[in-house]
Amino acid sequence: MYERAVIIIMSSAESNGLLRDLPRDTWMSHLPRALWDLPLCNLAIPGSHNTVTYCLDKNDRSPVDLTQPDVLQKLDKYMKPLIRPFVYKWAITQESTVKEQLDCGVRYCDLRIAHRPNDNTSDLYFYHGVYTTVTVEAVLKEIREWLDSHPREVVILSFSHFQGLGPELHNHLVETIKNVFATKLCPKTETVTLRNLWHLGYQVIVSYEHNIKNCHNELWSHIPYWWANKCKAEALIEEFERRRRQSSRPGGFFVTGINLTEDLKYICSHPTESLKDLVMSTYPVLLEWVEGLYPGSNPGSVNIIAGDFVTESQLLPEELCALPLSTLAIPGSHDTMTYCLDLQSPVLPSQPLILRLLDRAVPCITRPCLYKWGSTQVACLPLRSAVRFRVQNISEQLDAGIRYFDLRVAHKDSDSGCTLYFAHGIYTLTTVMDALEEVSCWLKCHVKEVVILACSMFDGLKSDEHEQLIRFIANLFGKKMCPKEVTNGLLTAVLGQKDAVDRASSPVTPSLKSMWEKGYQVIVSYDDAAGSVSENLWPKIPYWWANEVDPLKVIRFLEEQKQIGRPEGFFVAGLNLTEDTKYILTHPGQSLNHLTLQSYATFLRWVEKQSPGPGKSCLNIICGDFVGAACGNETVPATNSFASAVIALNGKLLERLPPLADWMSRLPEELWDVALNHLAIPGSHDAMSYCLDVSSPLVRSESNAFRLLDTFFYFLTRPVIYRWATTQENDLVHQLDAGIRYFDLRIARRPHDPSDNIYFKHVIYTSFTVLETLKEVATWLKAHPKEVVILACRHFEGLSDELHETFIHSLKMVFGSKLCPRNERLLTLRSLWASGYQVLLSYDDQAAEKHPELWPPIPYLWANQRSAEHLLQYLERQKRMGRPEGFFVSGLNLTADRLFITLHPGQSLRTLTMQNAQQLMDWLQDQRPGPDSTSLNIVGGDFVGLVHFCPLVIALNKKLVQPRTEKH
Repeated sequence: MYERAVIIIMSSAESNGLLRDLPRDTWMSHLPRALWDLPLCNLAIPGSHNTVTYCLDKNDRSPVDLTQPDVLQKLDKYMKPLIRPFVYKWAITQESTVKEQLDCGVRYCDLRIAHRPNDNTSDLYFYHGVYTTVTVEAVLKEIREWLDSHPREVVILSFSHFQGLGPELHNHLVETIKNVFATKLCPKTETVTLRNLWHLGYQVIVSYEHNIKNCHNELWSHIPYWWANKCKAEALIEEFERRRRQSSRPGGFFVTGINLTEDLKYICSHPTESLKDLVMSTYPVLLEWVEGLYPGSNPGSVNIIAGDFVTESQLLPEELCALPLSTLAIPGSHDTMTYCLDLQSPVLPSQPLILRLLDRAVPCITRPCLYKWGSTQVACLPLRSAVRFRVQNISEQLDAGIRYFDLRVAHKDSDSGCTLYFAHGIYTLTTVMDALEEVSCWLKCHVKEVVILACSMFDGLKSDEHEQLIRFIANLFGKKMCPKEVTNGLLTAVLGQKDAVDRASSPVTPSLKSMWEKGYQVIVSYDDAAGSVSENLWPKIPYWWANEVDPLKVIRFLEEQKQIGRPEGFFVAGLNLTEDTKYILTHPGQSLNHLTLQSYATFLRWVEKQSPGPGKSCLNIICGDFVGAACGNETVPATNSFASAVIALNGKLLERLPPLADWMSRLPEELWDVALNHLAIPGSHDAMSYCLDVSSPLVRSESNAFRLLDTFFYFLTRPVIYRWATTQENDLVHQLDAGIRYFDLRIARRPHDPSDNIYFKHVIYTSFTVLETLKEVATWLKAHPKEVVILACRHFEGLSDELHETFIHSLKMVFGSKLCPRNERLLTLRSLWASGYQVLLSYDDQAAEKHPELWPPIPYLWANQRSAEHLLQYLERQKRMGRPEGFFVSGLNLTADRLFITLHPGQSLRTLTMQNAQQLMDWLQDQRPGPDSTSLNIVGGDFVGLVHFCPLVIALNKKLVQPRTEKH
């Protein structure tokens, strides 16, 4: 999104914004010819601020860099475990490697160079807060390697902010730059246009902020960097707009830095945030501003635009990350490895006898024919076509978005060794081991990407070769392999669609979220009995194959399969054409490339009409040939279409997610007469802790020792308090919209507060008052007249009897006739709707006895444990003892003691919750509401918007209208 926004602003009125879809790894070479002769300093170029902070040394071996304030260096020396987590989360500006940034379109790199103190070697590092783990030379070689494979792309490397380098080390660095880039270095006297650079073979412009540049023709002067030094997007934009009005742009290259900068005050007042949180929350505003800018030579124009976290834009929406992978739309490549077929290899023994005999007699005829009809992932580039193809190896297919790979494995009969190849009519040049190692290497650089490898055919493999291959796969991917027993915590019934398949009793494929939590990245399907012995090898994935040469017949076949209904797990819809012998003989001048080219637009139009999901007619993996195909013409740049079209289908899933804001009114009618304390109701533990005021005093119940510690080490204790006392990230209205209907509200009056304002609290006080918050709840209820909420006011502190009465009076004024009296006997949705009641107000104080509108306290089963295992053991013990008569809460919230917090300074309640979430959700989906002694009622949780908590709790109510199939 970031690089695309920068590239877009180069589009002129004539191109009508069509540069939007330039392939980002080769965008310079795909620019219209009209831009090839413009000076590079007049183009819009994406850059990355502090490019190499993705590898800061987190093992505490690196000292704090010498540019940091003395007080920070001293604190780091004596309190490293407390200081370092803050340094890292505010110093890291990029999370992707240099290669990934280049792949995403970055062409300006901000390189800050240092020599570590007390280092006797000449090794140089990058730095920002602390030093990096990789050397400057290693990164420059990585850039050189990338440039070798992208010969028409140009990068600008800005070397600056030198620290600890004397003349000798400067000379050493310059020699390293010259040795690495050699003839690719552009002298500073050259005219810099793309056409000129391409003609001379120059790809690297080096800017060097030191006088040594005057001695070297390859070193350019320092490139000015406009730095706003603001922590708010609006202030940054205002500053740059002022500069654009008052100052003419520099004559050559210059950088507009849309990177935000935090100060100590901001860090202390936002202890749970990080630079990434700040950047991600402001990027929409910044990018909207960027898209309104113009490059060029006029005053007010821009050139290089540099930002932080420049590759963070391609993630699926969080709601989709919790859905089973088998319900997402996933682009795949059919016969993935045919881009490297070996014309010198023999024909496969599995091919027809007549073909093998012909191949022996006239290989000069059969081999070209096999190649042009067997190659599914490589093609020539037509000159006057609306569709173009790029040769794409497996890494390039991964970069393009392909996540399913059709791998057909074979062993040559003539090969006495154990080398395995891929095959399609003939064998490939690339071995299986080499290709899988390439995938493994790619995954190491893309830790949140998941691939599905479908191994099949196994032509010529005996048991020994199978064992060898299975062992190799296990050793190569190791803990990244997802076992087939893994299930996902989300039932597809949660989607609430009439055509959804009920898989409550079937294994469910994992979600992205569950795979990320366990570190899984690879699902391997193995279509042979030899794979059944391994828990890490999944069974064959069904492939809908039309076996037709006519694209309309392929589509008709797929539509017929949709009518029959999709399989329950993974499956593939094959959008690939298949020729027969008759067609080949009657069309000697054609190829599979030619056929696919003619059909591509038809296929893409069909893809755009499809929907992913669990429904009968929904699709999952969509496989195609020539997945590097791109749409365009001579004047409009070609852009990859297949993977983008498939990935875009996932947006339709967001429309299908259930509207949880009104889930009670949408329950089946059979449940309208079930007692409310027999339903499963999602609840929010410490619901108001999202707005804790870090500057407020400690609550009265905290110990004197802790109070003394907080007085003298406020700057250390407050960030820790904030990290461990914050249990929610969404405000009450968003929690209501997400489905929460029980709210744990802890009420207190601040000490020495002359007003009668009452706040919420959790170790410290909130910034919002109770009444202003509850008024928002009342407003929300007016818009959702059939939703019922339970407000549990408890843990009162600092309220006198008089203030209790004043507060209760205010509650009555806020909710009025919506308050359900405690003497109401029939507490069902139907009866509450009939009476207009929407609020059950539990009040944990004896003052409630005089007020019939207030209910007694609701029991909360609190485990006081920091691990899911011990928490669930506690809840299981409580179940065996039997449920209370009325409402009660089962708390799925974890609790860390102070020893654990001290020993884990880099953690927070959020990270602890996320680490244990899958185990808690797996347990939750096995529970049942109802009147039974082992049933649940309200389920309370932390960070209820970050895990798929609410839909899972709500879905439990379906069990009340289904026959019981197991014992609880």
